[in-house]
Amino acid sequence: MRRSEGDYSINTVSWTGAAVDNSVRIRETLTIRASDRVFHLTTYHSQERARDRDPLSDRPLLFGALFVYNGVNHFRNYAAIRGYCAYKHVPMPGASAIISGLWLVVAGSSVVVGFRPEVGLVLIALFLLGVTPVMHDFWNIADPAQRLGEMINFTKNAALMGAALMMLYLPRPWPYSL
Repeated sequence: MRRSEGDYSINTVSWTGAAVDNSVRIRETLTIRASDRVFHLTTYHSQERARDRDPLSDRPLLFGALFVYNGVNHFRNYAAIRGYCAYKHVPMPGASAIISGLWLVVAGSSVVVGFRPEVGLVLIALFLLGVTPVMHDFWNIADPAQRLGEMINFTKNAALMGAALMMLYLPRPWPYSL
């Protein structure tokens, strides 16, 4: 009988009706011969995965989809976004909500479809660089709970900006690029 778990498989041998699991013996064998066996197993699985599918190929797709989703929500929840822009003293809150929604949809779509993704990633980084200190100015908030929420959103946006800049270094063309 063969049982498969993740990237490895374990043979189970039956003696006199009782199933004996060889996982302990296999682990001991790999531990004893770790210098050559583990390396070969790791190399084999890495090469097999690389041939089948690039493990990083779906990450830009998901990253771009996050911004497309948020851009669409700018239009679906236009009144709330406009109100939040007004609350944060953004000039022309109605136009700002529309422009930021379009910006997010265009930039995220560029990354999702792989058409000039470097432009989309730069647009995302610029958007976050300009919007984050204005919309999530935790240093101006007196209420501790609201201050914490704004600080979380500020650091989240900073991390997203860093991710957008790091993705500029992914080799292109991406597997799904146009």
